[in-house]
Amino acid sequence: MSKQKQKIETLDLFEISGVPIEEMPLKKRKTVRACEVEEAEAFTAKEVIAIRKEMKLSQETFARLLGVKRPSLSHWEHGDRDVPDMICRLLVILRDDPDYFFQRGVIHEIK
Repeated sequence: MSKQKQKIETLDLFEISGVPIEEMPLKKRKTVRACEVEEAEAFTAKEVIAIRKEMKLSQETFARLLGVKRPSLSHWEHGDRDVPDMICRLLVILRDDPDYFFQRGVIHEIK
């Protein structure tokens, strides 16, 4: 699949229900069968390293958090390979809120 934004058909739930999707309770939401998904923001090797260092995590720990093997992370940090879109979406969260996973108890510091 190309990295270009692919527009299928936009389903505007506000027009259907009169309530913006962000305000609609999860149980009342309809299953979206067609939508427009924005292209993932791309990250450079330096940006990946900066996020990891901001979180004060080793490559091994950061890779585990992202759900990948350390060699994959190393390739991204050296610029040998592009960072996959799903990982880029996680990196946006971590760049904007480095404590996101710490606050939710996903990462536990071992003393």
